[in-house]
Amino acid sequence: MKKLQIHNEVEINKIDAARYLHQIIENTFEVLKKSLGELSRNMQHEKTAVNAISSAWQIIDNAYRYCGLIRQIRGIKHNCNWVRMLDTERNKLSKFRNYIQHLNSDFPNIPAIHYPILGAISWTSNENYTAHTISIGATPKGTRIDSLHYDAKTEKFSNSINFDVLDGTIEIIEHIRIMNICNDNFKTWLDDNEYTNEIEQSIFSAQITLKGSKDIISDTKIVWKLGKGE
Repeated sequence: MKKLQIHNEVEINKIDAARYLHQIIENTFEVLKKSLGELSRNMQHEKTAVNAISSAWQIIDNAYRYCGLIRQIRGIKHNCNWVRMLDTERNKLSKFRNYIQHLNSDFPNIPAIHYPILGAISWTSNENYTAHTISIGATPKGTRIDSLHYDAKTEKFSNSINFDVLDGTIEIIEHIRIMNICNDNFKTWLDDNEYTNEIEQSIFSAQITLKGSKDIISDTKIVWKLGKGE
């Protein structure tokens, strides 16, 4: 198979944006799980609840961008199974992403029966014997709150993290599972085209230290650091 020559700076930027967006999604998912673990022990901690809701929205927003970026990368076939899976996920996310995107400029028409304005999260603890649900803000008339499915035979709740928004639900664990499968295929595509061998990957950071008065430019010390990315 002929290898793609990926030297165009626009294509390189698209690839790197997708690569690191997936890492951001994974990191945010870990933050979400940590917040939910803390809430399992103390459901009254408002700051932690805000962190959890914020993390759920960040996952939706960045996953939507990731799915769109993959389709824009030259050489990736749009009819392959994993890209179609991403298209399906993007379509699921579109309604919710657009809802939060325009919340400040064009307040949406909210259904008569709806979930809390910024959503609600349900999850389990205690080996799925205990279910929790949190939301932030008021719950005016018409607000709907759901829990997870309970199996009477096993006497356990479904092992899910559900994010309920408007009149729909994003199953976050399942969504992350599909995103990881697709990203594995993306990494295989990069390896097949020798992307990581042709382009030197590095992390650039700048450390700026001000000595003395901030008004005296001569007292400013700038330390530049450049290291290979992992």
